[in-house]
Amino acid sequence: MKLKTKLTLIISVMLVMIFTVILVFVYIQSSERIKEGEITFVETLYESIRANQMTEVENLKIAVMGIANNPEVQTLFYKKDRAGLTQLLLPVYESIQTQVAQFQFHLPDSTSFLRLHKLEKYGDSLKDFRFTVNDANDKKETVAGIEEGVAGYGLT
Repeated sequence: MKLKTKLTLIISVMLVMIFTVILVFVYIQSSERIKEGEITFVETLYESIRANQMTEVENLKIAVMGIANNPEVQTLFYKKDRAGLTQLLLPVYESIQTQVAQFQFHLPDSTSFLRLHKLEKYGDSLKDFRFTVNDANDKKETVAGIEEGVAGYGLT
């Protein structure tokens, strides 16, 4: 083989190797940037969802405290007057039921006292699966969070 042919072949192989190395480097760098972008996107999305959830929890707390601090509600609940609470609060629940799926009262032992969304069901224990209810009853303070119940996930 002639020297010119050998040199052309060697230079061609070297160029292919250089281009291959450059392409692999560019591919790796691009993949890392895409991965970093995806991670940033997911982290931003997570933070946005988390902030939205916390806003919902705070709004729910404000609404619940308004009801819980109502003297008439307190008196009816103290007397265990299910019919009185229903009469007073069912219209409130009906006006917000598209935003609030469940509206419940629980006794200190985590027994369901009144479900405005399901009036016929009460007296059952929630102790085994409604841990925020148990926590609130044990601590005797407002507890809020996202929890899975029988009917699905909800803000409590």
